[in-house]
Amino acid sequence: MSQNINPCGARKPGWENGPAIGRHRIPCVRPEGHQGAHRDALAQEWAATAESAAISTARAALAKADALDFADTRAMAAAVGSLREALRMVLEGAES
Repeated sequence: MSQNINPCGARKPGWENGPAIGRHRIPCVRPEGHQGAHRDALAQEWAATAESAAISTARAALAKADALDFADTRAMAAAVGSLREALRMVLEGAES
C-alpha cells in the first residue's frame, strides 16, 4: 500500500530574486514537516530556516501554484496568477 506524501516545496533562500531558471529554484522534495536540512531533486541540501507554519504553508502553496500550467484556459490562468500574487504579498510582508 503506497501513501501519497506531499513534498515540502521550500526553495533556497533568495530564489525569488534570482533568474527565472536555475538550480536555486528547485523545491525541496522531502516530506512536509520534515526535520533537518532541505533537499532538492538533485540531492543538493540547504539549511532549514526557522519560519512560522503560516509562512511554510504559503511557501508550499506558492510552489504548487508555480507548478500549475493552465495556459490554455484564460480564467484558470488569471486565478492562478491571483493566487501567486497573494501568496507573494504574504511572504514579502512576513519576511520584512
